[in-house]
Amino acid sequence: MTPTVHILASCLDLALLPSTLLVFKTLRIGFPTAKVVVWCNGLAGEADDAVKQAAHEVGAYATYTGSVIAPQVHGQWMADRIEYESGPLVFVDTDMVFHAPVEGWRFETGIAGRYLRRYLCPFTRCVTEPRLHTSLLFVDPDKLAWEMDNHERTFHESPFNPLVDLWPAVTLPERTRAGVVNHFYDTACLAYQAVGGTAFTPEQLDAYDHLFAGTYVTALAPALTDCDLSALHAAAHRDPASIRGAWRSQNDWYARHAC
Repeated sequence: MTPTVHILASCLDLALLPSTLLVFKTLRIGFPTAKVVVWCNGLAGEADDAVKQAAHEVGAYATYTGSVIAPQVHGQWMADRIEYESGPLVFVDTDMVFHAPVEGWRFETGIAGRYLRRYLCPFTRCVTEPRLHTSLLFVDPDKLAWEMDNHERTFHESPFNPLVDLWPAVTLPERTRAGVVNHFYDTACLAYQAVGGTAFTPEQLDAYDHLFAGTYVTALAPALTDCDLSALHAAAHRDPASIRGAWRSQNDWYARHAC
């Protein structure tokens, strides 16, 4: 069964609208026939019009979530889709470039995606815990439900130790002898910690690239003094195919900041 593609389209800064629209340039390379639903997240005016037009051009269905004042939280939106949608689904970020088809990929686990190691983030100044990245995340709700049931059997849940929401991002402090260490569990990280999943192979990673922070790079870039995100983003906007293999240099960056 071909999974349904779900895209959450946000635009906090019109200057970064090209990154909100980037995925539509190559979406049908990655997903030639799949049903695609684009969720306009609190969009209005120029951004709203542009996203709906881009969705129409690739045969996607556009709908709405959140509001301009209160955009939908990424992790909660994902949890809602998993709970209420039927059949397998794929979450796709907007700052994506596809080089080859991924529509036919199938996995034995409930979730599958690009594995990111634990690292110290210069922007948040937190230890970011490992996860399968949500830029391209395959989810089989039936398999995932079975895995979640198994996870919940590993401990006794009661009103005194409730299970937290596993999908939204959260930062948790840890008191050590040296002081406080803040641990950042990014979107879907806790779900990965609970049930694991399948990490993409290098061959699969070659099928696409993700810019990282495409829709908020102006906030993030000043903290990253050892890489030039803006240059990569500009290259992707000029010629999406030109960034093929960018994941390798990104992995090198994560290795330098590993902890």
